[in-house]
Order: sequence, then C-alpha cells, then structure tokens
Amino acid sequence: MVNVMNVEYLSKVPEWYKSNEKFDLVLSDDIDSLTTVAVVQSVHPNWNVEYFYDFDNIYASPDAYFKENKSRTRVWCDVAFCRNEMAFDNHISRKDIDDHVNPRCINPNILASVSNYGYTNKYAGSTALLVWSLYNIPLPKTEEGKMMLLCIDSTFKGFYSSTFKERNRFFLCDVLDLPELYEVEKRHNIKEFYQLMDKYGLSQKIDTTARQNRLNQS
Repeated sequence: MVNVMNVEYLSKVPEWYKSNEKFDLVLSDDIDSLTTVAVVQSVHPNWNVEYFYDFDNIYASPDAYFKENKSRTRVWCDVAFCRNEMAFDNHISRKDIDDHVNPRCINPNILASVSNYGYTNKYAGSTALLVWSLYNIPLPKTEEGKMMLLCIDSTFKGFYSSTFKERNRFFLCDVLDLPELYEVEKRHNIKEFYQLMDKYGLSQKIDTTARQNRLNQS
C-alpha cells in the first residue's frame, strides 16, 4: 500500500520540497537525520550532503564552503532552523501560537498549529516519517522494518503514554496518513521496540573525523 500525507496538511506545505533544482543537504548527528537524508536522496538524487552539523559547529564540503550564498540552496534535515531557510523538522518552533515561524520549514507541529502552549498536543515522532509520508514512499514489507521506522526518534513511545497516545494516533493516521504503523504499535509492547533499538543501535549518534572547513552559521 502506498501512503501520502493527508491533503489538508499537504496543502500547507511549502513547495520547495518538489524542486528539481540542486540543493545542498545538512546532515545532523543522529539516525533520524540520516534516514531523512536517505529518503530525500531517493527522490532527489542530485541533492547531495554538503554539510554536517553537530549542534556546536557546521562543517562544509569544499563545494559548499566557497559558495557566496549558502543559505539559498541549503536544506536542514531534522534541525530546527528559525531563519528563512529550507528545513525538514519535527520540533516545536514557537512558544505561542501567534509567534513567527520559519515559512520554509516543513514540520508537523507547524502544519497542525502546535506551540509550547499546547505542548502535549505536539508531534512526538521522527522527521524521517514526515518525509516518508511527504514523498509517498511505500512502507517496508516486513513487520520488523515497520517497527524500525517507529523506533527512529522513539516515535513508538507516544502510543504507550496516556499523555501522548491520542496525538500519536492523530499524527500517524490523520496527518501523515500512515495508519498501518499505528496498527503495528497495537501488535507490540514497548519492550519489543526497545529491544529492536538495541539490536540495531538506533539511538546511536553520528560522528565524522573529516571535520574540515568549519563555518559560522551564515
């Protein structure tokens, strides 16, 4: 079965994600960002990873380092970026509902009008699932494969929380249109997900020893 984001929320998404222009991806330091990049590159093979961001510094490839206008082609993957740059993100971006948000950020919390004021209404899921839905990617065929998707950024945890269970269902089923993953959560207990995370190291951080060409965030 092929899934796609609910049209009500898809209509609010800025359309740069469909561009055929060559953009430069920013990889951050966890599995969620890595999976997000992999999904995006499966659709846009000309969107290369040219930056690595460890939340202290951003490092650039030689191709990107010498660009005069880096922000115009840069796409942050699983990074909350408040300035007017392209980003895929899953964090809450505003304190109050009327606060400014980055108009080029694609984020379920922005799409569903969530702020810190309604913190328990937030999307407690991965950026990877956001792009999976956005780009209409078929789900894995195996049960373990589907469970692994839910393990990224511990998306499954919301299902087992009285505070977040309904929002877990809302975002998976009503926003991302991935009800099959909600059914997977029903078939398993939380211990099984943690065991899978340990089996594949899905909570590990990404590091790189090739840290040259450090940039200021400009």
